[in-house]
Amino acid sequence: MAVHIFAARHSCAIGVHYMRARCATRGSCHQQVCGHWRFETITAFVGTITLCVHYVSKLHQTCVFLSSQIPSRMFSSSFFLPLFFCLPMKTFLLSCTFIALFGMICQAQTVALSPLENGFATTYALEAAQEFTKAAELLQKIYDPHSYEINLRIGWLLYNAGDYEHSKFYYLAAADLIPTSVEARLGAALPLSMLEQWDQVAAQYLAILKFDSHNSMVNYRLGLIHYNRKNYSAARPYLDAALSVYPFDYSIVGAAAWNYYMMGAVEEAKKLFHRVLLIAPGDEYATDGLVRMQ
Repeated sequence: MAVHIFAARHSCAIGVHYMRARCATRGSCHQQVCGHWRFETITAFVGTITLCVHYVSKLHQTCVFLSSQIPSRMFSSSFFLPLFFCLPMKTFLLSCTFIALFGMICQAQTVALSPLENGFATTYALEAAQEFTKAAELLQKIYDPHSYEINLRIGWLLYNAGDYEHSKFYYLAAADLIPTSVEARLGAALPLSMLEQWDQVAAQYLAILKFDSHNSMVNYRLGLIHYNRKNYSAARPYLDAALSVYPFDYSIVGAAAWNYYMMGAVEEAKKLFHRVLLIAPGDEYATDGLVRMQ
């Protein structure tokens, strides 16, 4: 009997501590829109009901055990009768405790959004509807020149809207606020590329390489800028840097192969063209390069 009672109490205590811990730790994570339930809330509720059922089941087993062990005449005694009145009351109070606990959990799962958070949430819905300009205008109404997040977000929205000049402005403002931000500088390169302002694009890439020298994408793109300008010797170190990080990437290997070919480094070019054929058997560009060297 004692074992049954202990197991029930112990199981319920574990459930309470578990749900309190979940409620506390989830407070620092991303919150859902006010009024929505999380999956964790439903899980906690199911766990609560399960523990209640488990406790009542153990309580029932205890009563059955007592009824089989205690003589029937004791059921009418003034000593044993209060025990059976106390047991249901204890179950009732425990159930009320779990209901109150569940209400606290539900309350912890909701949070009132700030105007900025509401604004961002609305822009995501507008972006999904391809309303990029309207989304950008919404954030411009609450614009803060010192907000990295707003500048970055408006830059992206205006880029998608085709307003490259203003997109460039907001992206560069974000990069000025956090100079080491790779995402802001890569973002600025998007409208700058559309405006064909390649010197400024290269400047953003060089700024990234100062603190992220092994960035394969930036090295690759810088190499392509020099390659398209037919400055093959200047392209080589950037393409080699990208190749050292991604030696089996189709685009990087192919670009490095053609750059070596243009430089007259036939053996290096031939080796890389054959590597391209390992990546993409029958590739026409690699085949063309090998044919030219025959």
